[in-house]
Amino acid sequence: MLQDYVNKKSAETPREIKVLDKPKGKMTIECDEMWSFVENKENKQWIWLALDTKTREIVGVYVGDLGYQLSYI
Repeated sequence: MLQDYVNKKSAETPREIKVLDKPKGKMTIECDEMWSFVENKENKQWIWLALDTKTREIVGVYVGDLGYQLSYI
């Protein structure tokens, strides 16, 4: 089952990660979004990712509902 796989991988993932230093300067990001219903169709949740276009590293993330404040991120 997919949820069992996700739970296993989550349990195996270290809680502390090492982040490599990046050179200072201009960064170009790309934002991607996706959404899904959680538990019922009235509970639509969004995942937004901000990615460094050069390295494809995730530099920002938002998970939650699509509220008014999100449109200004």
